[in-house]
Amino acid sequence: MERIVLSDHALATYDAGDGYDHGVAAGFVKVFGLPVELAARKASDACRKKLRVAT
Repeated sequence: MERIVLSDHALATYDAGDGYDHGVAAGFVKVFGLPVELAARKASDACRKKLRVAT
């Protein structure tokens, strides 16, 4: 009986012989981190505006 596997070892590992393109990692992190970066910028801008009004 043939064993059925739902994962591909070449795609699930990160070694020299894997099938994952490590060059795309930076873009992936940038795209999926963008909402957090934008929220932080917006909060920082709001904080600066509040400080200017208070002084």
